[in-house]
Amino acid sequence: MVEFAIMAPLAITALFWFMDVAYAFQARNAFVHSVNDVARQVYLDPDITDEEMLTILEENLEGFIQNITIELDTTLSEGLDYRLIEASGIYEFKAPPFSGRQITLIAQSRAPVLRYN
Repeated sequence: MVEFAIMAPLAITALFWFMDVAYAFQARNAFVHSVNDVARQVYLDPDITDEEMLTILEENLEGFIQNITIELDTTLSEGLDYRLIEASGIYEFKAPPFSGRQITLIAQSRAPVLRYN
């Protein structure tokens, strides 16, 4: 019984920590998917505004990530305009031993800007 009393708190803490790390990976995957979704929207609608892109990100990531920022740039490559999308957000761990610590997630994507006349 003494062994159980010693190991149970450690095992339960490890279980919660593994679940928190798994949730962080899920948040990262959702973040990357959302940035790629914004790139698809740029591909479909080249005139989409920055506010609309940020709204799409925030809707897809509600509850996962805080303080989402988005940087947009347009580059020219081989005669074609590309919209570069770089987003970053903060994920905060919830379970010990890392509770309260934050990591910054960064995702990038680019989409060709096609205008049909």
